[in-house]
Amino acid sequence: MRKALVEAAIDLFAAEGDAPLRAVAGRAGVNHGLVHHYLGGKAGLRAAVLQRLSASLYRSLEVPPGSSLREVGLAALRMTESDPRFVKILARALLDGDLPEQLQTAFPVVARLREAAPGDLEAARAGIAEGLALGLGALVFGPWIRAALELSEAQFEAARDGALERIFARLDAQSPRTEAV
Repeated sequence: MRKALVEAAIDLFAAEGDAPLRAVAGRAGVNHGLVHHYLGGKAGLRAAVLQRLSASLYRSLEVPPGSSLREVGLAALRMTESDPRFVKILARALLDGDLPEQLQTAFPVVARLREAAPGDLEAARAGIAEGLALGLGALVFGPWIRAALELSEAQFEAARDGALERIFARLDAQSPRTEAV
C-alpha cells in the first residue's frame, strides 16, 4: 500500500508540483485516509517520495569503487539529467518551505561524492558544495540561463561541464599527494 502511494505521488508531484492527497490516493486506487495512516500526511509523503527517488538514483549511479570525484560527479549529473523527477520535486518542496532534514534522512549520492573526495574531506566539502550547487542549479535554471544568454544546449552543457572540471581540478590540486618511494 505504502509503495503504491509513493509511486503515485512521484508521478503526480513531478508532473504537477503539489498534488492533493485525494489525487495521490485516487491514482494509487486507495482511500485518501490511508496516506495519513501509512505516511503521516503530505510531509511524510514528500519525504518518502524523495527518499525513494534518492535511493533509486544512487542504485543507478554507475561508477566503480575507487572512482575519482570527477568521475562520480559527472556520472551523478548525467544520472540526474536522465531522471529529473528528484530535482523537480526537491526544488518545489524547498520553495514551499519544507526543511531538508524533514525531507531526507539519508543522502546516498552525496555520500558517494564525499567518499570519492581526494585528501581531507573537510578541505573538500566546499568544493563538493560548489559542484552540487552548480549541477543542481543548472538542472533547475538551465532553460532560463540558455534563453537569457541565447545559448544552444550544447554551448550551455560545455560551459557547465567546463566549470565542473575546474572545480574537480582545484580539488585534486589541493589533495595531498604521496611520493613514490
